[in-house]
Amino acid sequence: MTDYADTRDRLAALHAHLAARGLDVALDGQLIVKAAGEVPRAVRITCRRREDDAGRLWFWTHWGEPLAEAHDVISAAVAITGLLAVRT
Repeated sequence: MTDYADTRDRLAALHAHLAARGLDVALDGQLIVKAAGEVPRAVRITCRRREDDAGRLWFWTHWGEPLAEAHDVISAAVAITGLLAVRT
């Protein structure tokens, strides 16, 4: 079972990091990251356990894809930036 406080804290850390990088972010149970431009893009990020990785906490996209281990905020931020550049 995922500890709610732990997942919330990890999402809050990612939120703070992305906000410091100047991205438009909102945190309300999940993290919503938006990119401006001709075609607005957004990705929703959650934090939950990945059963095939010994139950470690991971960040997940709203497409159901694992993004990065939840302790690795830098890798998650890089991946999110990349997703915003190519996904709609």
